[in-house]
Amino acid sequence: HTAKSMVSGWKSYRVLTPELADPNAWQQGETPLQCEYRSTRPAFALVLLGTNDVYEVSPAAYEANMRDIIEISIDNGVVPIMSTVPLRTDEYSSQVQTFSDIIRRLASEYNVPLWDLYNEVYNLPNHGLSSDKVHLSAPGDDLDRTCDFTGDNLQYGMNLRNLSALKILDSLLKTYVW
Repeated sequence: HTAKSMVSGWKSYRVLTPELADPNAWQQGETPLQCEYRSTRPAFALVLLGTNDVYEVSPAAYEANMRDIIEISIDNGVVPIMSTVPLRTDEYSSQVQTFSDIIRRLASEYNVPLWDLYNEVYNLPNHGLSSDKVHLSAPGDDLDRTCDFTGDNLQYGMNLRNLSALKILDSLLKTYVW
């Protein structure tokens, strides 16, 4: 079994809640994030949390959660790659900007890599969003094509997110000395 800190739709505090760790993989008192790191031993972690926090978590609580995630990552020898939150064009758009600013500041403060997904997808049609104005768009809403990085496919938020994630990982792999 592997830990389950990589769950679509989770809020930042959930990866820090021990009761939510996989009972088949966790050790007493571990958070899902700690369990994930112990189980998989990654060198890097793409940290993209906040899209679902904006309607429930205050900026101060979000910042505290993200600090904890960064510190747990560093303490476990994992380089956290902190992602800004992609724009939402609903009533939470200003909160998304606030959360993205928090991520930018924390990445600088902790000297960890910044993956500025907000700016990566901002200039795409509909800011890279699907018709629900929350989730990133996909070609024809076909998730099977979200790793096709050719032609018009790069006009979709999921495709550009996936490509930019690969680019930042490639850059870090070339930078870090093993």
